[in-house]
Amino acid sequence: MTFNFYFVVDNLIKYYQEMMDSQMLKISLAFIPAILGISYPLIIQTISRLNDSYKSTHIVAQFKKEKTHQYFLYCLILSVCLVISCFIVSRTIFILAFISTVILLILFFRYLNLLLTYLSAKDLYNHYIKQIGFDKKFEIDSQKAVLTKKDRRAIEKERENIMQSWHFMVDLFLYAIRNEDKRLEDDIKEYIYRSFNFFAFIEQKGKEEIEFPSELYNSSTNIVTCYIKANDADYWQNIAGFAGEIFLTTDYDKSKLRFLSPNTFKTIWRNLIILGEHNRYDKIVEYWESSHQYCNYYLKTSSYDYRDTEKNIELQNKFSFHFKNFVQFHTALGAYLMYKKEYKTLNKIWFFTQSQPAHYYLIPQRINDIVTLFLKFNNDRLHERTDFMRYWFKDLNYSEMNNRLDVKHVICEYLGLLFLRLYISNETFYNNHPLLSIPQIPTSQMEKTRWEKNLGIFKHIVTKHLDNSNLIESLNLNVIAEQCKSKGFKEPLAYIDDLITKVKEEFR
Repeated sequence: MTFNFYFVVDNLIKYYQEMMDSQMLKISLAFIPAILGISYPLIIQTISRLNDSYKSTHIVAQFKKEKTHQYFLYCLILSVCLVISCFIVSRTIFILAFISTVILLILFFRYLNLLLTYLSAKDLYNHYIKQIGFDKKFEIDSQKAVLTKKDRRAIEKERENIMQSWHFMVDLFLYAIRNEDKRLEDDIKEYIYRSFNFFAFIEQKGKEEIEFPSELYNSSTNIVTCYIKANDADYWQNIAGFAGEIFLTTDYDKSKLRFLSPNTFKTIWRNLIILGEHNRYDKIVEYWESSHQYCNYYLKTSSYDYRDTEKNIELQNKFSFHFKNFVQFHTALGAYLMYKKEYKTLNKIWFFTQSQPAHYYLIPQRINDIVTLFLKFNNDRLHERTDFMRYWFKDLNYSEMNNRLDVKHVICEYLGLLFLRLYISNETFYNNHPLLSIPQIPTSQMEKTRWEKNLGIFKHIVTKHLDNSNLIESLNLNVIAEQCKSKGFKEPLAYIDDLITKVKEEFR
C-alpha cells in the first residue's frame, strides 16, 4: 500500500477549514480582543480615578487584592493564550478557548460591578464591611477572668482583621471628612471606636499600661490634621475626641488597672501641639475638660480591699505614680500655652472644675508639688532624670543644655507662674490655704542643699513674672497685693525668702 501524500495534505486542509469555521472559535476571536481592548484602558482609568478621588495607596492596593480583579486578569490572560493556541488546530483547545471566553464574559460583568463599587465611597464601605464581617458583634466577654484557647484564637483573628483593614478604612474615613460625607464618616467612626475599645478592653486585658498598635497612634494624628484642614463647623466635636479623648479608656472597676502608656502620652502630646500650631486652642480646652473628668473619676483614688492591706498599699502606689505622670503631662501643656502667650486659654484651663468646692486635679496645688516638679525639670544631672517623657514644642526641643532656652526651662518658668496662681485660687486643703503655711522640708541633707540652690533660681523666675505687667494683667494676677492684705498671705517674694530661710535652718 503506497502512501498518498497529496491525499493527506488535502484532508488536513479541509479539517483546518472546518475548525476555523467553528462557531466556538468565531465567538472566542470576536469577544476576547473586544474585552481586552475595553478592560485594560478601563483598569488604568479606574486606578487613576481611585488615586485622584481617595488620595490613598491603600485603597488602590486593596482593589488589586480583590478576588474578582485577580480572577478576571488570570482568565483574560488564559483566554488570550488559548485563542492564540487555536492555530495549532486542536478540537480540545477550541473547546477550552470557548469555555474560557464564556467565563471571561461572566467575570467581565462582575468586574464592571466591582469598578462601580470602588468609585462610590459608600458602596465601597458596605462592600468591605461585608468582607471583614464587622457587622457581627465580637463575642468575647471582656469581664471574663480567664480566657480559653478558643477565646484567644478569636482575639488573634479579630486583631488580624482589624490590622489588615485599618489603613484602608482610615483612608476612606479621611475621604469622607474631606468631602463632607457625614453619613459615611459616622459609620466609619463607629468602626474606629470599636477597634480602639477592642485593643483597650479585650486584646490587652490585664495589662497595667495600654499600648495601642503604632498604626492607631499615627492614624489619630492623620485624622486630627484632616479635621483641621476641613474646617467644617459640624465636625467640632470630633477633633478633641481623636486628639486625646479616644485614648482615655476607663474601666471604673478600679481594681482592674488600665493606665496610659508613654507612647500614648507622646501621641496625645503630638496631637495637641498640632492643634496649637493651627490655633485650635478651643480644642485643647475641650481635651482638658475630658482629661479633668478622667483624672477625677479614675486616677485620684483607687478602690480599697479592707481585707488586704498590702494590696491596698501597692494599688495606691500605682495610682499615685500614674496620677503624678498625668499631672506632669498637663503641667507641660500649660507651659506650652504660656510659651505661645495664649493667656486666655490658660485662664480657662486654670479654673476649670466640675466640683464644689472647687478642685483642680490637673494643676499642682501644693507648694511641695510645685517645688518638686521644679527640681525635676531644673535638674542638670542626667543620671538623676526622673521625668517620664521628653516634651517638645514646635520650635523648642528637650535639650540637655541648660545655657539656652529649651522646653525644660519653659516648664520651670511655668511652675513659677503656678506659684503665683495660688494667690488667686480658691482651693483649700483641710480648711487651710497652702500659702498660709511653710511646706514640709525634706529630711535628706542632699535634698535640703538642692532646695536651697534651686529656690534662688525659682525666686528669680517669680521676680521676672512679677515684672511682666502684660502677663500679670492677662492672667488676672494683678490682684495679688490685694489678696495678701485681705487673706493674710505673705507677698510672693517674701514667701520664697522665708522658705529659703527655713531650709537653711533645717540644714543647720
